[in-house]
Amino acid sequence: MLQKTSLNDAYSYIRFELCGSLFTATIFGRPLNWSLSQLSAKDEKVREEFSGRLGRALRDLRIGKALAPSPVKFSDRIIASEELTAQVEAGSHSVWRNPQRPADGVPIRSGEACVFSPSSCPTTLMVRGKTALVLHTGRDCLLDRYRLQHGMRGRTHESICFSGLEHLGTPREVYVKPFWGIPGALFPHDLEHPVYSRINQAMYKMISERWGGDCVPRKGGAFYPDLPKLIRAQCMEQGVPKDHIDLAHAYQPAKATWLDGKAGTPRNAVVIARHS
Repeated sequence: MLQKTSLNDAYSYIRFELCGSLFTATIFGRPLNWSLSQLSAKDEKVREEFSGRLGRALRDLRIGKALAPSPVKFSDRIIASEELTAQVEAGSHSVWRNPQRPADGVPIRSGEACVFSPSSCPTTLMVRGKTALVLHTGRDCLLDRYRLQHGMRGRTHESICFSGLEHLGTPREVYVKPFWGIPGALFPHDLEHPVYSRINQAMYKMISERWGGDCVPRKGGAFYPDLPKLIRAQCMEQGVPKDHIDLAHAYQPAKATWLDGKAGTPRNAVVIARHS
């Protein structure tokens, strides 16, 4: 794996190879808001400013086609690029979306990129041979929340990672690289929370027993999910070799990025592009 990294207060940019293909990964963050929801903002000035800014970013990154699934459901669903049929202008570029078919992953071909606007959720690249997937790997994409609440399966796969590995096949040949998730120390879950104590306790029990306490360090009455380590543990459980999983850029540069995922707050933009 070849990598070149540059960093400033606004974004991180990484250029690397996996399985003979060239990729770049970029995160845009503070001080600007990079939420893709601004592409459909009612305020024309907001819409035009963001559209132009995103278009310039895609141009500078030499993106051919930008794919932007809608990860609003925190699901295990991977969408085909052909299903992203809504063409949204972004300056001199276009972004392809389909809000009517929410999904948390998409394959990318040479010349294509996947764009997500997460706050603190990792974005994960999986590659096997000539096939590459980009996944939105937020906490509730990695864990079936319905199962935690009700004790029965709420979707086909426990984790979006399992969906990705099923899509790619032969896990021992898959390479996995998560990008820019919130550090666990900044992601506390109160085990005695007045509203969420029950689901938090179920979450802690499941993760610690199935994937190991390293994924959920505990201090006092709280635990701190380490999502990149959970991604690694889930992939290893399915047969991905540990040395195929790279956490070198798995955590956010906190000063340069937004961490709060509440609705209406500023977001980062993560662009994973495939150049060959």
